[in-house]
Amino acid sequence: MSKETTETSVDVPEVVHKQSFLSLLVIAATIAITLLQVIVLSSTHLPLGVSGEWAWPRIPSGNTELLAVVFTILLCTGYLTLLWMGSRWFDQSGRVRIAMVLLLLVIASWILIPTLRSVPAGIYGTAGASWVTYYPRMSGYYTAAMNNEETSTEFLAGYEDVVRQGDYLHQGTHPPGLILYFRVLKTICTASPALSKLLIETESQPLHDGLDVVEQLARENGQVFTESHRAVLSLNLWVTSLVAALTVIPLFLITWQFVPFRSAWLVAGLWPLIPSLSVFAPKSDLLLPFFSAWVTACWILSVRRNSIGLSLLAGLIFWFGCLISLAVIVVPVILAVWVILNSLFETMQNDQNRFDKHSVSKLIRGLHWKPAIGSLVVFVVMTLFTALIFKLNLWTIWRLNLQNHATFYDHNTRTYLWWLLVNPLELIFALGPVVTVLVLGTLLTSLKHRVWTSATAWTLAVTIVWSLLWLSGKNMGEAARLWIFLTPLFLSAGGGLLDQCLTNSSFDRSRTFYFCLFICQGIVAIVTVIHIDAFDFSSFLK
Repeated sequence: MSKETTETSVDVPEVVHKQSFLSLLVIAATIAITLLQVIVLSSTHLPLGVSGEWAWPRIPSGNTELLAVVFTILLCTGYLTLLWMGSRWFDQSGRVRIAMVLLLLVIASWILIPTLRSVPAGIYGTAGASWVTYYPRMSGYYTAAMNNEETSTEFLAGYEDVVRQGDYLHQGTHPPGLILYFRVLKTICTASPALSKLLIETESQPLHDGLDVVEQLARENGQVFTESHRAVLSLNLWVTSLVAALTVIPLFLITWQFVPFRSAWLVAGLWPLIPSLSVFAPKSDLLLPFFSAWVTACWILSVRRNSIGLSLLAGLIFWFGCLISLAVIVVPVILAVWVILNSLFETMQNDQNRFDKHSVSKLIRGLHWKPAIGSLVVFVVMTLFTALIFKLNLWTIWRLNLQNHATFYDHNTRTYLWWLLVNPLELIFALGPVVTVLVLGTLLTSLKHRVWTSATAWTLAVTIVWSLLWLSGKNMGEAARLWIFLTPLFLSAGGGLLDQCLTNSSFDRSRTFYFCLFICQGIVAIVTVIHIDAFDFSSFLK
């Protein structure tokens, strides 16, 4: 539960008046950003990036499934009802009831994310979802898994040689985790013909049509495309959406450490409406928020509860995340900054804002060394285990991944100053108007009122580390996709402002406030999937 408490010496009417004004300000800012995003996304004249370097292509007009839009709106309405009823029914309930309602939230998110993806018509929607996985130019991990007949041990032992070839787009910049993931799906579908048959028989009509085209093109090119191939592509859609939906659980747990249950629940409920989730489904990038959020949740809980077990679990999840992508290495940096800031704030409050040599020792003692060491030990042990058992030298592979990634800009022109301007704007579009306002509002109100709490430390940590990543110029282009692993952390960092607006508000005002936020976020999510061709499907039609 939330560890934050707030003390006030002003009259309740004055507090309510200020909170009402703050709520109106939040709604006004959200509506303004919503309108701006809709205008930019709908305009065919404004480049979504930097012209001549990289810009997201747009879906041609007239490629929207109107029935899918209506169904999505109805589904969002039902989902909003679930959120609001859940916030009232399960406030501070027992663990079993909370687990049950979180399960409902996962199931609803599992349905909503692919439903949003189905709004565009034809190849731009569900029909093209399997193409994202199948065609090597978009990733190549599925192809590498399906075409490789080596045993897993042989594959892992030879993976370093693959990375040494210097590919700077896909395999050369990634550890073997994603290929192992598709090998597992392949093994499951091959070993279970009944499951493969079920997956094929339950394909939606758009997905069925899209897979038929893939099968036809594969056979025309002399490539093998069996029922197992088809089943793996279908299973991947289900698994990717499920993993993305499961992220709502650690997101709730993180937020609950800083704000009360009700606010944490409503913040977590915004997760499936993050625009970048539906736009990039079923890209493997949707797996990354799961790892970043669970590492964060386990580690923060380990610090709160002084639990070595949770810190060990955090280290294990982090290792699996690094087996898929090195993007998650940013997460421990954020956690380290949070621990330092949290210890600093506690030390200054206990010493009445004085800072001397005794304060330094208190600061150091408050850095939670045991959980950090526990996570590090698990990470090192797992890395050594794979080296000894599978002959997989992950240290070397990670180093080569970073080297290969650095060569990307030798082959693709990028202007640092332009992307310094564009990347934050792209992040705003990726997060949506509500998340943007909540994060910025939480940060600004905390700094304005000098609220030096653990929640403030968390918001500052996420913001500071992201700022360093932004200024480093490591990601110039496709920031909406490359930073998707940070989206649950940003969302959790915005819980403070939502809680301020809901506290001491009447039922009607709270409902109106949250409904306005939800509707704005939903509008941008739908408009984004209607207009953004995240995988340049148009090139297939030329």
